[in-house]
Amino acid sequence: MILSLLVREVREALQAIHDELGSRHLLSVYDGALCYELRTRGLSYTRNQRCPVLYRGVRVGIHRLDLVVAGTLLVELRQVPALTPLHARVVLAYLEAAGLQRCVLVNFAAEGLELRELQPRRSATVGLVV
Repeated sequence: MILSLLVREVREALQAIHDELGSRHLLSVYDGALCYELRTRGLSYTRNQRCPVLYRGVRVGIHRLDLVVAGTLLVELRQVPALTPLHARVVLAYLEAAGLQRCVLVNFAAEGLELRELQPRRSATVGLVV
């Protein structure tokens, strides 16, 4: 599936979840609902994928990725008052470590559904696509 279509499908699934469940549940509830939505839409995913962090060729840590959809799209779930630049920087580090090109970062605690689409820039700096 083309990445832009996959992003749109995931965003629609996230909106459907928020429309029905609102912003009053534990993060694990939204995680389970998203997995259900992905399955019903015929999308493959891996949950809690571990991604090693290397420093000078040595494994020094591990990131845990919430969901990787169709092997190409990272979906990170949060439940915070508001998404901040720090959340974006952390997710960009996940993308770099995993070798992925796109992430949908979602915050279920906001009154309305808060979504950010992120991708690493090709230069040495990182950027946020909103």
